[in-house]
Amino acid sequence: MTIKTIRAKSGDCQTEDVYRLLVLTHRMAGALAVEKIGGWQLSKTATFDDFVLTEWTNGIINIKAETTKWHGGDEHIYTLSAVKAEE
Repeated sequence: MTIKTIRAKSGDCQTEDVYRLLVLTHRMAGALAVEKIGGWQLSKTATFDDFVLTEWTNGIINIKAETTKWHGGDEHIYTLSAVKAEE
């Protein structure tokens, strides 16, 4: 089975439904990781003045949220991708 990467950005009307689904998936993964359910765990995190990244993984998929802060407002990008096998 191949898992295709899915990416959606806030404010993009063509991917609005996908964006909402990825936001929900990211929030659920975080909640499950905190409760130690389903094998979810935090795999990456970074916080800077103008950028925040959080990525959760269950060993099969990664769900990543990136926020870039602009003067006109924040931009949010969510990405769901397959975990790459280590060689």
